[in-house]
Amino acid sequence: MSDNSQTKKATPATKNKPATPKNDAAKDAALAQALLDGSSPEPNTVNAGAGGRMTIDESLHKYFAPTDLVTIKNPFAFDTGWVYSDPKDIVVEQPSPETRRVYGIGRQFQKTRILHAGESVVVQGWEGYVGLTRFFKQWVQMEYSGERLSGAMNNPLVFQKFMDKVFVGIFDPNASNKVVDSDDAARAALENDLGLTDGGND
Repeated sequence: MSDNSQTKKATPATKNKPATPKNDAAKDAALAQALLDGSSPEPNTVNAGAGGRMTIDESLHKYFAPTDLVTIKNPFAFDTGWVYSDPKDIVVEQPSPETRRVYGIGRQFQKTRILHAGESVVVQGWEGYVGLTRFFKQWVQMEYSGERLSGAMNNPLVFQKFMDKVFVGIFDPNASNKVVDSDDAARAALENDLGLTDGGND
């Protein structure tokens, strides 16, 4: 897990229900297809920085590592999502020194992640880079226009404002295993399960 002062700890959660009514499967399928239609079949790439400024991907690495579990929230009042390719689908074969085949890359291997308005989800860090990059470009185009748009895209303060809205924090699966205050009966049962008592037998 990355060690950075900007990292926030997320409350354990897998997926929060949106305030809006649940969308049906047909609407989600249509949104997923729209995301795929607007995506590139090539693997996700990093936009080159300009003037020595950090790219979006580099900025996201300051918040969490690719191997972290992170909680992301949809900050919009509408359903949206992103397209990604799972590294686990990539298989490399080299039957001979002259031949190298790579499987698992291309449009047929692309997947979609749909988030309803106000909904949050826990994903791996590498997927978080994909989703947050798309969300940032979407958000900044809505918040800024004209000549302000170019400056906002490369403004660290604008990016931090965006992250405060969408990045809930790094998810710690062990946080849900904390021992909480309990009554005497529950504490006794726990001690019995741990073999700290005789189980009430004389």
